Amino acid sequence: PLSRYAKIHIPIIASVSEHQPTTWVSFFFDLHILVCTFPAGLWFCIKNINDERVFVALYAISAVYFAGVMVRLMLTLTPVVCMLSAIAFSSVFEHYLGDDMKRESPPIEDSSDEDDKRNSGNLYDK
Repeated sequence: PLSRYAKIHIPIIASVSEHQPTTWVSFFFDLHILVCTFPAGLWFCIKNINDERVFVALYAISAVYFAGVMVRLMLTLTPVVCMLSAIAFSSVFEHYLGDDMKRESPPIEDSSDEDDKRNSGNLYDK
């Protein structure tokens, strides 16, 4: 929230709508479905922690705080929400689509010229 000093002594700051606290409606309207996937991405990031992921987690936590303080600071929150939501989607897709990917790529085998002639459409699968 705005400090009392700014509200009392600098009325122009208090009167600007961008300096008001962020409402929940703003979070849902601006971030859409990413509001739900952002915490999952943060959890996946913290689950396998290393130096880079510590930075992302600290950035996420501080951006959520500051975005709640002032509507204007939603701009600092959206990049980390996009990154962590992408991590969440990637982890979920990797988990549920992993078996399909293994099934689609057959083991590499030596084939003769006769096999190449019979399966000419599959030449790119090697």
